[in-house]
Amino acid sequence: KGARGKFLNKAGVLNYSSKGIQLESLRKILRLAKEQGIQVALVNMPLADDYDSNFDNLAAKDEYLNAAKQVAAEFGLPLWDMENLPADQQFGDADFGDLNHLNERGSTRLTSMVAELFTKWVAEKGQ
Repeated sequence: KGARGKFLNKAGVLNYSSKGIQLESLRKILRLAKEQGIQVALVNMPLADDYDSNFDNLAAKDEYLNAAKQVAAEFGLPLWDMENLPADQQFGDADFGDLNHLNERGSTRLTSMVAELFTKWVAEKGQ
């Protein structure tokens, strides 16, 4: 399986990981971005409704989101949760090419939503 294989679950899908090398790599990227003056926002990506059935342990999904919130707070960054949107804004089957990849329609919607959030965030910061 190799190094990447240790994160796979029984269905061969990457499990959420809220610790270890994945989390430390995120922190390293965020430190480098901060040193270079690069503005970063964290985005929890949308997933198709059936995606969770691939996971061995759904509690890991909550741990992952809590870790993302902690890192966002640690670095003073926004975390935009595109998975848990109001009902009228949620991504549906028509937005996905498979269980975890958006198709053209979904990626267009996501890009517009994130661009709007980012523009508003930058304007509020006065930069």
